[in-house]
Amino acid sequence: MPPSSPRSRVRWRMSGMVLLVLAPTLLYLNSLGGEFQFDDRNLVDRPWTANLEEYFQSVDPLVVGNRPVLLWTIALNNSLHPHQTFGFHLLNLLLHLWVTVLVYVVLLKTQELMDSGEGRDGMRKEAFAFVPALIFSAHPLNTDAVSYIVSRSTLLATLFYLLTLYGFLHLFDRRETRFPRRVVQGFWIVWIAAGFYLALGSKLTAVTLPAALLAWFILFFAPSRFPRWVSMVFNRNRVPYYLIAAGFLVAFAWFAEPLLYRPRDQGMELFGRWNYFLHQPKVIVFYYLRLFLFPFNLNVDPGFPATSWSGDGQIGAGFLLLLLWIVAAFRWGNVWIKAGTVWFLLTLAPTSSFVPLNDLAVEHRTYLPLTLGLCPIAGWLVVRWLEGSKATLAVVAFAGLCVLTIHRNQDWTTEIRLWQDAAEKNPRSPRPHNNLGKAYYEAEQLGPALVHFKRSILNEGFNTALDLMEPHFNIAAVYLDLNRLDDAEREYREVMRLRPGSYESHMGLATVMNRRGNFAEAERLLLRSLELKRAQDGADFPLARLNLGELYGKTARYREAVTELKMAIAADPGLLPAHYNLGTAYLALGRPDLAARAYQICLLLDPTFAPALQGLERVTREGNVDRVNPR
Repeated sequence: MPPSSPRSRVRWRMSGMVLLVLAPTLLYLNSLGGEFQFDDRNLVDRPWTANLEEYFQSVDPLVVGNRPVLLWTIALNNSLHPHQTFGFHLLNLLLHLWVTVLVYVVLLKTQELMDSGEGRDGMRKEAFAFVPALIFSAHPLNTDAVSYIVSRSTLLATLFYLLTLYGFLHLFDRRETRFPRRVVQGFWIVWIAAGFYLALGSKLTAVTLPAALLAWFILFFAPSRFPRWVSMVFNRNRVPYYLIAAGFLVAFAWFAEPLLYRPRDQGMELFGRWNYFLHQPKVIVFYYLRLFLFPFNLNVDPGFPATSWSGDGQIGAGFLLLLLWIVAAFRWGNVWIKAGTVWFLLTLAPTSSFVPLNDLAVEHRTYLPLTLGLCPIAGWLVVRWLEGSKATLAVVAFAGLCVLTIHRNQDWTTEIRLWQDAAEKNPRSPRPHNNLGKAYYEAEQLGPALVHFKRSILNEGFNTALDLMEPHFNIAAVYLDLNRLDDAEREYREVMRLRPGSYESHMGLATVMNRRGNFAEAERLLLRSLELKRAQDGADFPLARLNLGELYGKTARYREAVTELKMAIAADPGLLPAHYNLGTAYLALGRPDLAARAYQICLLLDPTFAPALQGLERVTREGNVDRVNPR
């Protein structure tokens, strides 16, 4: 057990922190060379994350829904080492280390401030704080959050969530300091406000933070500091009133959520609010809890199936088991069991309640709930029951977690390997095969790409139009690359049948017509694509503008080409081909000065873009403008 003298205790804690940093560093070393995955490029390649200067010009830090804190860190990475995955993975790992240490520190601080002995429960508080943090640091379930660059939003939100709680704990610290108490309290109040903003600016799931602070206060500090208030509030005679209040709260959340939050996901279309909500107890019990206890067969895309609640016994069983867990925790559990239960369910609520998201289950959603939720519960059980010779079992179990984490990180090293793993574990789900096909397509392996795109259509997964639409679209792209125009046209028309308002398929079919030389029909389809896009969300469609500009340039309508390309750039300033084609159109119009400027912007977006370098050389070689510096 840890030593009890102050000096020895400090030494113990420092040693514990070193181990909490060293262990996950070794476990995640093999993740540092991983590729960009899935949605990573959509975040990294945006013009407002190209560098810090572009970020400050384009991002409003007060619009927390756009995740300005997350975008700042991406812009920072791109400023230091543009598009180099090592820096992105390194920062993710550093955030995970910081969160791990915070789990340890928050548990220690909470125990120090508790007036009751219940928190120690016959164990040394240092050991109890250390074990949950160690479990959290090495648990394979966290690999989705740490090794997936775009999941940095989860890491950041968790970091600031815990930092805010740490500041909140200091409000109850009665120790004397050299500063006036009001000054100290004011400092921590500012800390809490800043932490809440930073957490929300990282990910909106941090909206539960005030409720988490209140729960921590009620569970750990109110019983000793406000005993009369606690006895009055937690009177059994008041339970019916609380149930009625909870019903009103649920009803408010149900009806007010569409007004307060408009998700960008398609969960409403895929599942609907009620069906999504009914599935969440099943997801929590039979997926999240199962993976925490037995972290095997982790999957970036579990493809958790939507079923009929009346015919799926696991949905009812999930509700019942959750209810039994809550009742048992508050009837027989100590304060850490209660706190862990509340923390786990509360921090899961934004993604596992009334807001229907694209996926019923995603592993990185458990990252924050594990910190002071399941990990302290597991840590309390380990320290309480596995003493003496039984501790060997805990060491073996921890070693198993480490091996599984290292092995899982290997799956994140390449896109092809990641989606091969997902397709093998869930072969009937369409999306893993579709994304594996995209990975092969990006690697210019068109044969395997076509095989998996077709397999995603044949699978008996969800079989919704949304599941089938993208594979058909991707098959058409392969056929275009192979110049099989008739096959490409058939696939685009199939997408139109599945979803008549698909503006992407109209644009794709326009490309087929363009290749055939049917320019009038190509123009009609592109204009129709723009109309459909505006009708759906009121936004422009820069790719259709780009294709229109290319079409007008191809038919020597250069002024119209310039107009369309400018509109494409206005809608998406990072659309590199639009800048390049604009430069080419300006050259055709006899404006080499404007052409040079367009080529320079291309090189700001991608310093290695050879066509832009060649365009600049052509302009300067012909002596039309002074030699320019692409930087």
